[in-house]
Amino acid sequence: MKRTLLILGVVVGTFVAAGVAWSSGVLGGGPAAASAGVEPPNNIDDSFNGGTIDSSTWSTDIMSPGTTAAVKDGALVLSASSAAGDEFHDGILANCQARGDFVARASFVLTQWPANDGVSFALNAPPLGNTFTNSATGGEIYGLFVAPSGFTTIPTDASSGELRLVRRGDVTTGYERSNGSGWITIGSFAGSTDDTFVGVAIWNTGVPFGGQPVSMRVTAFHLYAQELVCPG
Repeated sequence: MKRTLLILGVVVGTFVAAGVAWSSGVLGGGPAAASAGVEPPNNIDDSFNGGTIDSSTWSTDIMSPGTTAAVKDGALVLSASSAAGDEFHDGILANCQARGDFVARASFVLTQWPANDGVSFALNAPPLGNTFTNSATGGEIYGLFVAPSGFTTIPTDASSGELRLVRRGDVTTGYERSNGSGWITIGSFAGSTDDTFVGVAIWNTGVPFGGQPVSMRVTAFHLYAQELVCPG
């Protein structure tokens, strides 16, 4: 049986535990307001200030050999050693799925991120898609993938910033913000409107892993959804 946080027309509560805030309510105008750019009303926020990944909020999203995911010094630290093989993947996904329109954001710092290593940090929303930064051959890039085949990239030299993934109706858009700039659109594609998980991950896919250790910090995560569909 699934527990669903529904849009009821009133604010029904906020709950905080281990640095994670959950709340539900409604912004005036409902779905029409969301389409106009207002963030949807149900949210999950995590500043990773606890000592461990909160299992009441997060589940492991694969954990390949040679990778780690841990909370340390006010951040989620995702790492891969030189022992990680091609196609490695490590991350976390919110236990609750986003239904309908949603806005997700993740703030990050690439603390050890060698060039040409073939590693991505992604704001990940399987099975819908993801927006990411990648240490690609030829230079760092931001990118957007929306299943089944929407894909685009833009160049960057940023080692910290924010990724933002937005679904309005059947259109999913990726944004990046770095170096003190405003939001820059990476791209938009039509995609699924089905419920989707949302989280963060590092991975290597499509090209060989360069074999150089990587480590990065996620300092904040925010998910705002028209509805959150939760287990239990």
